[in-house]
Amino acid sequence: MTPMLALPGLDADIPLRLVPRAAKHRGARLAKVLIDAGLINADTLPARVGSDHTATCRAALTAWLNWKLSGLRCLRPTFSLSLSEPTQGDPASDGDAVTLHGQIAWYGGGGTWCVGAALECLEDIHPRLGLTVLRVIEDRSWRTLPLFTASTALDVAMDTYWYGEENEEVALEEAWGDDQERREEMRSGMVTRALFDATFPAWALRGAARRRLLGHRALAAIAKRMTCERVRSVIDDARALARLRVPERALQEQDKEGYFIGFAGVLAWSPDDPVTPRVVDDFEQMVGEGGEFFEESGTREVDLSGPADLRAWVKDMTPWFEAVRLIDGLIFKLSDRDWSRDRKGIA
Repeated sequence: MTPMLALPGLDADIPLRLVPRAAKHRGARLAKVLIDAGLINADTLPARVGSDHTATCRAALTAWLNWKLSGLRCLRPTFSLSLSEPTQGDPASDGDAVTLHGQIAWYGGGGTWCVGAALECLEDIHPRLGLTVLRVIEDRSWRTLPLFTASTALDVAMDTYWYGEENEEVALEEAWGDDQERREEMRSGMVTRALFDATFPAWALRGAARRRLLGHRALAAIAKRMTCERVRSVIDDARALARLRVPERALQEQDKEGYFIGFAGVLAWSPDDPVTPRVVDDFEQMVGEGGEFFEESGTREVDLSGPADLRAWVKDMTPWFEAVRLIDGLIFKLSDRDWSRDRKGIA
């Protein structure tokens, strides 16, 4: 009989992961700041705390963000926190107290949702209602987690296909001049303005139809007349989203080079939308080949020598979290189920 051999094992007191003393010290300082800022508490602290304080901080921050963004069904935002310390020779590195700096970045993540039927239904129920809901989503998403919409697709088409023009005519002339046969052959294989106009109603394209949005009072009055709970819920969410004071942020002001490609999702018009998915693919391929792009929806530098900067960021992000939850809810409601039965939503 072959004898059974016992596999060697480690004593329970021997740590499975070794953490350098400097990293442990940095993690401890970060933990203190997070505790003082209120982000590490009894609810966010992991059940088991190990010797790696940075890992503990990461788990606590994840729990805090999951709490702030609980209930999302479409959008999948992610966050990162990178740490840095002054290098040798930096005045901030002199003395016993070394300043710890951090950069918080957030990113979008999601999928593709078809919202055209719902928005056209709202537009049928009341003129400019679908337009207003769409514009509110677009505006607030660009302040939080940008979405790729019909208007974005038109902007990209003008920039990448049409040499900055409103349609493809200049691009065709540049390529083939007066050769009509070649021009039409090229036109048949490209995204044209006629394809946009056939896919989207004019009001869905920003700048194509200059119509005023419905105001808060008008939206409230329309909501009161609704017999369809889903339509009323969409209007209420759009009103709440529009009233949020979310600071404007320009992607080009983030000192980033290249194109922004970190869209949190794509709002296609219909399951057979021939424009939006194609423009997204062409845009990502073009940017990927060029190599100049960035994905951060936002960044914030924070001084982690104390909790003040972190508390300020949390305060500034309060309307951001609320806006993301409302946008997520609107996307879910607009893309969920068949909207054809809701076209008579007014009592």
